[in-house]
Order: sequence, then C-alpha cells, then structure tokens
Amino acid sequence: MNAAPSKHPPREFLQAFGLGKLDDVAATKVSMHLETCADCQRQVAELSSDSLLDHLRKANGPVSTPAPGETLAPLAPAKQPQPASKAPARESFQILSG
Repeated sequence: MNAAPSKHPPREFLQAFGLGKLDDVAATKVSMHLETCADCQRQVAELSSDSLLDHLRKANGPVSTPAPGETLAPLAPAKQPQPASKAPARESFQILSG
C-alpha cells in the first residue's frame, strides 16, 4: 500500500520559503498552504530567521532614536577646522615638434 502524502510541506521547503529561496511554482504552493495552516506559519517564522542579521542587531545593542524635534548634533563627531587650501601648482609642459 502507498502511504498518503503529507499534507504539510517538508521542513526544508518551509525554511527555503521563509528565506525567499524557492522557485515561483514551489513558493506559490507553500504560500497557499500557509494561508490556512497556523502550524506551518509558526515554523516558517522560527526557521527562517536571518542569523547574520540577528547577530548584527545584538552586537549594536538597542537603538536610541531621538524624539521628534530633538537634534542629532550631540551624536555627530566634532568637526576639525580645515586649513585653507591652496590651488595646486600648475605643471608646465613643453610641446615638442616632431
């Protein structure tokens, strides 16, 4: 006897879907399944986290964005005065006739 096919996409498909790595046909099938399956929706959310992005978020710590109307000036590095620049010296070329 043949075993009945699983009604849920394989774990690998769910992960690939969450990372945007499925072709259009497979992505459409998984997407249609996800519309009605909360268990697979949960799995996609758990499986497809971007570990690099997670590490970057943890490394940078919480972001403190100033409230509207506050300035970002205290966060900017102090500007160093720049010396007045001189015009570059012009090189002279001798045109040789051949």
